[in-house]
Amino acid sequence: MIQIAVLNGKVITSPAGLVDEAVILIQDGAILDVTAPHGSGISAQTKMVDAQGMIIAPGYIDSHIHGSFGYDFSDATVDQVGEILERLPSVGGDDCTCRPSALPMNKPLYQH
Repeated sequence: MIQIAVLNGKVITSPAGLVDEAVILIQDGAILDVTAPHGSGISAQTKMVDAQGMIIAPGYIDSHIHGSFGYDFSDATVDQVGEILERLPSVGGDDCTCRPSALPMNKPLYQH
């Protein structure tokens, strides 16, 4: 059993919620609790991570990408887009919104 405590960060808990100097308890890769510093239940074996001055947003996903793995959605083939989507989970991604980079006015986004 591995337990980690992320200390001193500002944690966004909901669109309107913010916990200053929070303690996030993580055990075996799952968030157990987000609490104020008092009564956090940290054991002597817990690994401590100092997040002083940082904002923590558990579960936040930035799904806006222009491509990945050497491909840009502006000129990627259907197979290359498929490869991006298949490989995203290997780097922690589980979803994306495909956003092509800027295109010249005379270049179509997609051609059959």
